[in-house]
Amino acid sequence: MGDRADRILVVDGDRRVRTAVCALARAAGHDVIVDAADVAEARRAVADGAPVVAVVEPMLPTLAEGCALVRDLSTSGIAVLGLSLRPAARPAARAAGASAFLTKNCTPEQLLDGIDRLLGDSATWIDAPGA
Repeated sequence: MGDRADRILVVDGDRRVRTAVCALARAAGHDVIVDAADVAEARRAVADGAPVVAVVEPMLPTLAEGCALVRDLSTSGIAVLGLSLRPAARPAARAAGASAFLTKNCTPEQLLDGIDRLLGDSATWIDAPGA
C-alpha cells in the first residue's frame, strides 16, 4: 500500500473524528493525503492531491452542502464512503453518489473493510449491518 492506488481524503468537521480515521487508515498502510475540516478545504485537497477514496461526513455542515461535495467527488471518479452519526443521512448520501455509508459507531474493522473495498473498486453498495 502507500501508492497512488490508495490515496485517501478524510473530510469531517470534528477534528477528533478526522484524527481517528486518519490514524486507523495509516496504521493499515494507506496513504492519507490530507484531512479536511470543511467543504472548501476538501475541494482544495482534491485539486492538490487526487485521492482515490474520500471518507466524508455528509452533514458538512449541512446535508445539502455535504451531499454536494459527495456528488462532486463521485462524479470526478473518487469513491466516497459517507460516515455520519446520523443514519438518516444514508439515503441522501447514496443519492448523491456515495458508494458506501457507515455510521460513526461502526467498528474500526467495518470502517477499514469499507475503505479497502472501495480501494478494490467494489461496485456494490456497502452498508454496515445495523448501521
